[in-house]
Amino acid sequence: MQVPKVFFFRLGLHETDTVLLTGPSNLGLVEPCRFTAISLSQITTNLILKESPNMDTIVTSRMLMKLEKKIENTVVNEEKLFLGSVEKKRITSNSS
Repeated sequence: MQVPKVFFFRLGLHETDTVLLTGPSNLGLVEPCRFTAISLSQITTNLILKESPNMDTIVTSRMLMKLEKKIENTVVNEEKLFLGSVEKKRITSNSS
């Protein structure tokens, strides 16, 4: 049986952190941003296709899907850059 990720996920903390978070953090925003983009895209697509399904609304829904993927890729890439900078700082502080 697979344990849900939510039981071990600590929003705002890196998986190797052993301290508690005491302030704001940019870490852990990938999934909330991703699921928000998916939800907004699905809701908007359903609303515009329900009202008047024509070529314009179909094209608009396809563009929303592309935008959703672009948002996901951007957020994932930004978190990778952030984690890379955190690791560099950690390595630099440990070598001093």
